[in-house]
Amino acid sequence: GPGAAGGGVCERHGEALKLFCQEDQKPVCLVCHLSWDHRAHRVVPIEEAARGCKEAPQEHLAGLRKDREEAKANEEKRSEELLKQTEAERQKILSECKELRGFLEEKEQFLLSRLEALDGDIAQRRDESVSKLSQEFLSEKHRPERSAAGVQRKSAL
Repeated sequence: GPGAAGGGVCERHGEALKLFCQEDQKPVCLVCHLSWDHRAHRVVPIEEAARGCKEAPQEHLAGLRKDREEAKANEEKRSEELLKQTEAERQKILSECKELRGFLEEKEQFLLSRLEALDGDIAQRRDESVSKLSQEFLSEKHRPERSAAGVQRKSAL
């Protein structure tokens, strides 16, 4: 029949599909090959393409395995890079937090020492005030007795 060599007939031209377009990965007839659609494409006889298809799966699988190994290696490398980045970020955070804790501890000690000094000032003022009040009380306590004694003396005269 017309398509005995390729096993099919071109739907566009009715010719036997004797060639295989490698760019489009499909059988074509001679008229299709000479047309603008496939003229610049690489074509081989369909029997040769069929033999290549029998050999190609193993080569294709080897290529896929190689691609898979490369992708796996790239993914592992990318993963390692990301882990290094997260570890660097972790160390940066720990360092910054340690620095902040140190700053806060210094600030706490400073503020507590100021409060302690303020407590001392308040206690000193209290003590001075109590002492002054005690002295005034004692001096007033003695004064009225003198003045009361003086009033008694005057009334006796």
